[in-house]
Amino acid sequence: MSEPTAVPLLVVSPNQEAVDVLTGILRRGGLATDCAWVADLQQLPQQLRDTTAELLLCISPDGHELTRIMTQLRASARDIPVIMVRPTLNETELASDLAQGAHDSVTFASPLRLQAVITRELRSKRLDAALRDTLRDARESRAQLAMPASADLGAIAQIQDGVLVEANSAWLQLLGVTRPEAVIGQPALDSFDELTQPVLKKALVACLQGKHDGAPVTVEALRGDGSTQPIEVLLSLGQWEGARCITLTVPTADGHGVAPGHTPLQTDALPQRAALLTALQSRIQGKLQGGARYLLCIRPDNFPSLERQLGVLASDQLLQSIVQQACALAMPNDIIGHYSSTGLMALIERGNERDAKAWAEKLRDRVAAVPLEGKSGTLATSASATLTIGMVLISATCHHADTIFIDALEAARRGRQNGGNQLFFMERSHAGDTRAVSFDAQWTRLIRSALSDNRFRLVQQPIASLQVVDTHMFDLLLRLVDEQGKEILPGEFLPAAQRNDLMRHIDRWVLAASLELAARRSPACLFVRLSLDSALDPTLLMWLDSQLRNSHVSAQRLCIQIPEDVATAHLPQITQLANELRDRRVRFALEHFGVSADPLKLINAMPLDFIKLDGSLMQGLVNDTAQQQRVRKLVEAAGNHGIATIAERIEDANTMAALWQLGVEYLQGHLIQLHEEIVLEAG
Repeated sequence: MSEPTAVPLLVVSPNQEAVDVLTGILRRGGLATDCAWVADLQQLPQQLRDTTAELLLCISPDGHELTRIMTQLRASARDIPVIMVRPTLNETELASDLAQGAHDSVTFASPLRLQAVITRELRSKRLDAALRDTLRDARESRAQLAMPASADLGAIAQIQDGVLVEANSAWLQLLGVTRPEAVIGQPALDSFDELTQPVLKKALVACLQGKHDGAPVTVEALRGDGSTQPIEVLLSLGQWEGARCITLTVPTADGHGVAPGHTPLQTDALPQRAALLTALQSRIQGKLQGGARYLLCIRPDNFPSLERQLGVLASDQLLQSIVQQACALAMPNDIIGHYSSTGLMALIERGNERDAKAWAEKLRDRVAAVPLEGKSGTLATSASATLTIGMVLISATCHHADTIFIDALEAARRGRQNGGNQLFFMERSHAGDTRAVSFDAQWTRLIRSALSDNRFRLVQQPIASLQVVDTHMFDLLLRLVDEQGKEILPGEFLPAAQRNDLMRHIDRWVLAASLELAARRSPACLFVRLSLDSALDPTLLMWLDSQLRNSHVSAQRLCIQIPEDVATAHLPQITQLANELRDRRVRFALEHFGVSADPLKLINAMPLDFIKLDGSLMQGLVNDTAQQQRVRKLVEAAGNHGIATIAERIEDANTMAALWQLGVEYLQGHLIQLHEEIVLEAG
């Protein structure tokens, strides 16, 4: 086994002396090694990324580190054999190490066995690698024989157990790679940009379950040079070596999908009126997993006048600029298209109304910043363009697309009547809208029956740390299930609950269910929202004391969160509540933080464990230096008071990277977990 070059090893050990003893034993056995010493397990994830170690050895007196090591190995997706090195070893300890995932356990007291075990594991790992290479070559040869004309059908790849197991030449060309081994045998999601990986993962799971509707999935292919290519992929179930797999297809230009290399968001590729309305109607009738849907009507102000002032060519460039800016801000699941020669419609899904408004305002500001120059006759001229954007909320129980379209157009018309250059958000009040007061009686009956029949559900969203692997903290969200078993989002029923004095009953159900969940699963922290009614309820704390005693749950596992605007409007009462919770060791947070006129006042006024930076601050953060400075100022102020920061509604990896640079500690959003998982069905 002696090699001309040193074998790279990772050695986890609390002290350097043990590493020196290990390398000495291996050297005497004829094995040259290059040991990377890991003194602290917090360094292990970085070492796993930076090294090409063939083995990992853990030198430990009791083996307690093994569980964390195996967790971090699984998170890194590295296939590295682990060997435990103990001062002494018995059968019980050996069995425990093997059960946790170690390949073997050895001691310094038996150097010959230590040398033999490491030699065996190195040989086994290298044989496995050679076998994979041989199988890969065989697959490539078989694929060339089996699919000689598959390139005519488009780019085709097959996925089995999450791994890309076969691809034709058109697929390799699409990804800009020349060697099949660059993608074959690798995790399939690695071929796609992180931003669209959750979308594809959702479709793959649905396809395996037979629930995929057959519609193309828009994703960003990650090319070999680091660039991305928007494509539309068709998914279907197939067979590979006698086992079930998923076939991904990007058809050629004369097929049913988008041709490789075609960009769906190019100006001339946006759907025109008929196709747009069809796509919008289909989405409106589909189920919303979380957040809310909004329809926006986007129109340039005074376009005929601009056309006369600038000329036809320059005014057409304005229309293209609006499309480009809208597409640049769009998320993968958004729908944008032309409903008229000068106007766009956009359906966007965001966490809440504030996020949707922030998206529209960002679009308006970007278009206004684009310089316009043209000619009117023989004279050069310049102008600036403004937008009016009409926006309406799409209720989950209103499927009348015509009515929603008319509302969005009416909102844009009212915005122009008010002077233009603005976002006009119109509250819908037509019959069938669940926000209408006339329907409160129905909602009240449904809410009361859900409370009595235990038809509320808790849904969890992980809160991830930018500093450690797993925080085991969750934000708890609420769902209502009606008599037919249909899940209803809180945006549908909470407004009626607020108007009819039902929030305190709902809050107490959520708090009781959260404590039951904490008792079952012992999370580090559960974040629970509290309404204004409960925050001002003088009997809440006495009730909470009783619940904590009965549940036998540590109070620190619970974090009560209240919106920033509620705390601002009721500062004395919320400050007193925060102090009372601190006395009980219940943690306290402000959510939707950073959008008030003076957020720093709240940091100085009350005891806080966390602040949750509002999702609207995240939109456009990567390229907006002023917004970055605003977030940095909030993070620094929080840090000076020992308050941890959480960024809400994170949707893409670039924003996550920017937040790490700004010092934000935690994240939550679809980038962390696309689908929320129901964790409790009974309070």
